[in-house]
Amino acid sequence: MPLDESAALCQRLLDGAGGKLSLEQRKWVEGISEGAVRSAQRLRDYVDMIRLEAGDLALRSKVHSLDEAIDQVVRQLKPSARAKGLNLVVEAAVRPLPPVLADPARVSQVLSNLIANAIKFTDRGQVIVSTEPYDRSVAVHIVDTGVGIPAPQLPKLFEDFFQGEGAKARDPLSCGLGMTLSRRLVVRLGGDLWASSTVGAGSKVSFTVPRAPAAAGPSRLAPV
Repeated sequence: MPLDESAALCQRLLDGAGGKLSLEQRKWVEGISEGAVRSAQRLRDYVDMIRLEAGDLALRSKVHSLDEAIDQVVRQLKPSARAKGLNLVVEAAVRPLPPVLADPARVSQVLSNLIANAIKFTDRGQVIVSTEPYDRSVAVHIVDTGVGIPAPQLPKLFEDFFQGEGAKARDPLSCGLGMTLSRRLVVRLGGDLWASSTVGAGSKVSFTVPRAPAAAGPSRLAPV
């Protein structure tokens, strides 16, 4: 069975499709779901990085809802957060978000990479996902209460195969491509990705996606 289908089946079980699970059963299913999601994402990262470097990665941009993409990814990753005792929260936007113009599959891939990374490096507390409309784009912010990134390492965050301190201990199979690939995808989509961090207090990673032309209007300018 494909990894994505395994994760979807696990989610159905967690939602009660096969009856109520015991605490032990729920723990096992959550573990299987987390492993399937991470393995599928890792495989996609490898393949997509190769395709990006070869100039063979086609984007299929269309108008869609960023809210729906976030909800879907967060729902998929909640078992991973719950297994670590973390709260994975989506903050409600102050006002309805305008539609965006981007490849929905690639936006979801970036969201999955960034949120999963935040969960991986957070041992207690929470991961918060929020959105903010700018002049011609919409920003997504992922804030965690994790270990943080030392200042000397922050500029290297988007380098190929870079892994922060303790990364291999947390995930020995990690390839260190998630952040690099995410930034390259976001740039290809017409946006930007940046990060800030404080050791011991957590990190904030943000990226922008272009608003659909009809939705562009006066708002805030994205930070430079």
